[in-house]
Amino acid sequence: MTTVVVLFLLIWFIRRLYRIGSREPSLPPGPPTIPLLGNLNIFPAEYAHYKFTVWAREYGDIYSLKIGPSTVVVITSMDAVKELMEKCSGSTADRPPNYIADNVSGGLNMVLARYGNEWRILRKTAHAILTPNAVTAHLPIQVAEATQVMYDLLNSPERFYNHIRRYSNSVIMSVLYGKRCPRYETREATSFFEAQHLWELALEPGAHPPIDLLPFLRHVPRRWAPWKILCDKTRKAQRELYFGLLDECNQRVQQGDENGCYMEEIIKRQDEFGLDRELRG
Repeated sequence: MTTVVVLFLLIWFIRRLYRIGSREPSLPPGPPTIPLLGNLNIFPAEYAHYKFTVWAREYGDIYSLKIGPSTVVVITSMDAVKELMEKCSGSTADRPPNYIADNVSGGLNMVLARYGNEWRILRKTAHAILTPNAVTAHLPIQVAEATQVMYDLLNSPERFYNHIRRYSNSVIMSVLYGKRCPRYETREATSFFEAQHLWELALEPGAHPPIDLLPFLRHVPRRWAPWKILCDKTRKAQRELYFGLLDECNQRVQQGDENGCYMEEIIKRQDEFGLDRELRG
């Protein structure tokens, strides 16, 4: 009897194991799967969007991929996005976990954060300060920066790429933190581009294993996990830059030397919005 039970359990376990990675009938179509891995063996290590486009031509605007036991649904047309994100927003408002983004930002990046209390606080804050009047008030900054970028392009056209980057960064820094970047080599500008480059490397598809789909990978020791080292480096670069700028805004508010940037308004209304230092940064 014991032998029969053990044999039955063994068969059940093997069948369950064999079904891992297979596509459920209720899912959209997709590439053929193999046991255990699903589509992991053909998932592109880099430039995933190119392969996604190829698969879309074969399987349609909405198709599915199996990454081990987990499922990824890929949406490749604006009509499908509108149908799912607008008409079905009640069930699609949240985002799946993003280990890399959460590890770097602590789950407080409004673009990548999950739908929860912190996200609602961030959205409420952005909605309160990004008013038409506030946007109009900052138009002179854009005019001034546009004037400088035209001057720079006329005087050193060979550096047009750096001029455009400086311009866009200086507009953002001035509006958010009240500190412009008059030269591409300005410390805050170079720090921003370095931090942004690290951020792009960390989030690039194929830059790390599918940690969100295979959660056990989170426990890989740091010395064998280059993505953990990259996350730490990115987090350090971002915090040094943004909290440094935030401290300067705090100092101006305390000294009554404000220049009307968005972060000064947030600091003055932080209790109203329910923001702590991490959320402000």
